[in-house]
Amino acid sequence: MAPKLRYVRMDMDDLAWERNDSELEEWERSLNKATIYRDIANFILKHRPGKAVELHRPIKGGYNVFYRLEYEDGTSAAIRIPSPDEKVRYEAATMRYVAAHTTIPVPKIYHWGTAEENPLGLGPFMIMEYIEHETTLSHAFNDPTLSPTDSHSLDPNISIEKLQFLYRQMANILLQLSSLSFPRIGSLVEDEDGHISVSGRPLMQNMNSILDLTGSPSSLLPAKDRPFATSTEWYSTMTEMNLIQLMFQQNNAVEDEDDARDKYVARQLFRNLASEGRLEAKASKSGFRLFSEDLRPSNVLIDKELKVVGVIDWEFAYAAPAEFSFDPPWWLLLKYPEYWPGGYEKWMEAYEPRFKTFISVLQDEERKLQSNRNTEDSLKNLQVSENETFSLSQKMQESWESKEWMIRYLDPMFFGDNDEGDYRARLSSLSQQQQDALEPFVKFKMDQEMERKLVQWSEEDAERGLSPPHTATPLICSLRYPSAKPLLAGEYQHMEYFRVVCAGEFSLFLEVAEWEDIIIQGTLVEPALHHAALAIGALASRRYHPNVWQSNPAIVFSIRHYSMAIKDLQGRLDGSPRSVELAVLASVLFSYIEFLLDIDSRIEMHMQAAYSMLENILTRRDMALALFSRAGSNNEVGSSSTRHYLLAHAMHQITTQMTSLQHFASKMPVSK
Repeated sequence: MAPKLRYVRMDMDDLAWERNDSELEEWERSLNKATIYRDIANFILKHRPGKAVELHRPIKGGYNVFYRLEYEDGTSAAIRIPSPDEKVRYEAATMRYVAAHTTIPVPKIYHWGTAEENPLGLGPFMIMEYIEHETTLSHAFNDPTLSPTDSHSLDPNISIEKLQFLYRQMANILLQLSSLSFPRIGSLVEDEDGHISVSGRPLMQNMNSILDLTGSPSSLLPAKDRPFATSTEWYSTMTEMNLIQLMFQQNNAVEDEDDARDKYVARQLFRNLASEGRLEAKASKSGFRLFSEDLRPSNVLIDKELKVVGVIDWEFAYAAPAEFSFDPPWWLLLKYPEYWPGGYEKWMEAYEPRFKTFISVLQDEERKLQSNRNTEDSLKNLQVSENETFSLSQKMQESWESKEWMIRYLDPMFFGDNDEGDYRARLSSLSQQQQDALEPFVKFKMDQEMERKLVQWSEEDAERGLSPPHTATPLICSLRYPSAKPLLAGEYQHMEYFRVVCAGEFSLFLEVAEWEDIIIQGTLVEPALHHAALAIGALASRRYHPNVWQSNPAIVFSIRHYSMAIKDLQGRLDGSPRSVELAVLASVLFSYIEFLLDIDSRIEMHMQAAYSMLENILTRRDMALALFSRAGSNNEVGSSSTRHYLLAHAMHQITTQMTSLQHFASKMPVSK
């Protein structure tokens, strides 16, 4: 039987799309007034003085409106009005950081502000330099036989000299961005003192789509001030958002019942891969690099000689896992595979020779950059865990040859052959919990499709839609707790209490915000931490709400799961760095359990064991940090090192504040 040819990508909700278009058109009409034009021109002049001669008609972008003010001396300034506030805040910090740390030409920012700070009442804004240019790189690549209304596609007859010249400039931009290393995943934010750091959530285009096209409440997305400490945490969150979009999009989400099953199973499989850390390639040791989702030829400005003079639209740029930078760039042909004539296989045939050309010029650019550095400066590109020189072309070539990047399209590399090409061959790879949620999900989607309407979910309705009765475990468990252990009847409330209350208290006590994410993600991946979390949830809720929980059942439940946690932990310790992390995390959770059970004497034992396991690995990290220090690098090292020092910090906090921890775990009296 021939496999089905079906993409598991979702169509957009056409009703929501039409509504958004109508709202955008209405907003644009409100801006198309003479009085507004004068106000905009005066506002630009306030922050970029000069003798103005013309305010050009506005240009509408995908997420903003752009006004250009031309001056008598031939220069121009511009104001861009994006939405929401969050984007302009991140974009301004990113543009300033790129301008300060690379030679990539970006517009100079004169002033920016939130909607509340806009005296014209037009929303968030950015007043910046206008870069004079002839056209975009996309137009230079484009097939001249296409009509102006056709989407761009690489000219099949482009000369190799022209192709190399244009590819070379993009390669240089990618190289410079990939040299910017950060200690965590997230968006850049500039504080009042002008210091720029990774302090916001990674803002993706998909987040905009979820809010605009599904009616989902923003509470389902990561908190705005939440960067991520590890790639596994971020990959898990990305796959969660894909599931959220699938569930809450009212219209056009699925074609039929089998399509609903295909989409559900595909997203759960990749959710599991992410939570298990299997999506992290070897490249993950290279830390986190600045990555722009919207970096493509249409956002690169060139002059008459085809030289790059500006790179614009940085609103979806953030510090991301290095693998994002190592993926072969899709834009070499200007079109995604699904839009290429003949589909994916024809796209691959056309792509491979262009990729070879790109890799060749990328290697040339690397050699040029390397020759401009002295020996000491070249140490800046040492990876923390390996004594090798970071090479973007090498990593990109490895990604292409290993087909690691193809997980966006194919799954056989993880799950084996699938001759039928649908969900049936993959059901056994899901947890029982996820399998149990499949048919309720299909019914939910079919009910949605029967009634075409626009829906705006409130936070309460969204949580109710996700949450099962305490006696069952349908969709919420498959979304929030995908892989470590299935939640049984009566366990959900304990895990939810741990997730909502206890995990946050770890961050407060240990004085590191990332601890909440580290703890929660650990319970999703490791059975030992899963059982420990259930024990803590039961004991803590018993202490804080003594009238709700009966003492003896809660203690019996917690001791049973504590014993299971110890048993699972013993089977996982093999001396590897990952098992060291697991052991230390378990020590933290086990300490909390001991205090809640009033067994203080065993805390020191847990801490001493954790310290001894961390000692060797931290010594190796210190050696790597010394290399970075001698190289003069201001960038923090990769996620593995950061994570280990967070663990060490936790050990120090616990051992030096035993009294405080005891008070922390004993805030409420035990009901006798």
